[in-house]
Amino acid sequence: MAGLNRFIIDVSHHHGTIDWEAVKSAGVEGAIIRCGYGMDQTDQDDKQWKRNADECTRLGIPFGAYLYSYADSTAKAHSEAQHALRLLAGYKLSYPVYYDLEEAGTESGAEERARIFCEAVKAAGYMPGVYANKNWWDNYLSGLTEYTRWVARYNSDLGMEADMWQYTSGGSVAGITGRVDLNHCYRDFPAEIGTESTEQSTPQLAQVNYRAKVNTPSGVNVRSGAGESYGKITAIANGTEITITKELNGWGYAQEYGGWVSLQYTQKLRSASYMVGQDYTLLDNMNVRTGPGTNYARKSHSQLTAGGQAADPDKNGSLQKGTRVTCQEVKQVGADIWMRIPSGWIAAVSKGKVYIA
Repeated sequence: MAGLNRFIIDVSHHHGTIDWEAVKSAGVEGAIIRCGYGMDQTDQDDKQWKRNADECTRLGIPFGAYLYSYADSTAKAHSEAQHALRLLAGYKLSYPVYYDLEEAGTESGAEERARIFCEAVKAAGYMPGVYANKNWWDNYLSGLTEYTRWVARYNSDLGMEADMWQYTSGGSVAGITGRVDLNHCYRDFPAEIGTESTEQSTPQLAQVNYRAKVNTPSGVNVRSGAGESYGKITAIANGTEITITKELNGWGYAQEYGGWVSLQYTQKLRSASYMVGQDYTLLDNMNVRTGPGTNYARKSHSQLTAGGQAADPDKNGSLQKGTRVTCQEVKQVGADIWMRIPSGWIAAVSKGKVYIA
């Protein structure tokens, strides 16, 4: 494997709070960051994913992502794919999205589940890949040749073809406490992915939030990906209302059903969309938080800007109904939409209810 050989690390919340500036100064050329593990549940999001991805974005460190799989059924593989896509929304990746296959007891059927995950990732506009050790590749994944391969083997010789080789779990890198996985990367993913996004017009996944109604007598099928070639998960009866949280190539992701429907068979009912730099009005008294989600701490009155304090006459950190706010950033969190304003983060749409217009 002569030629290109980039120094790549892979990390997760187990590495704690990483000093990414020190990592960059140490000569690391890219990172594969764990976004989560298992099915699409917020308590299975990697606790350091957002910070790690934000820091790499800020510092210009090329990065990709991986999701650790516990799936032992195709349904769980579908859910794991949606888990990864939910967390990836809004980030520009320079490396693939990998499906991490190593959990004991999930060997049987691994190839089929890997294809489900990878095809969903591919349909969303990302480059998919699979991570496994050499034993898994030799015995359980030998027929999986259509996706980029990341192989773990702690040996002086990889012994097989791969685009990336995890050659040790005992590495040391400035800015990271404890041992870290080190990798040789033999493929110029940043150049390839950059070319694909500009020259091939890769379909873009749009984050949305609106209600729609199935509007065809025969109902509509829910599929595992955005297209008729994907497997059917279930069907939704005519007249049923659904929440669409993502759009891709004329298909919408039905949040309640965990899959995609063709939007030509639905009628849009109402929506909430926001633009950075625009002013909006609070439709209710709103708590201000330190980040986009109810898991972040509420801000106190003293932590608000001067304008925020003026809109908080009760001095409890809650902005009054009718307050005008300027949108600085919008973040999709599951089916909810959060908006960053000068004083912090507030819920624009939560549980289907619109709080900012």
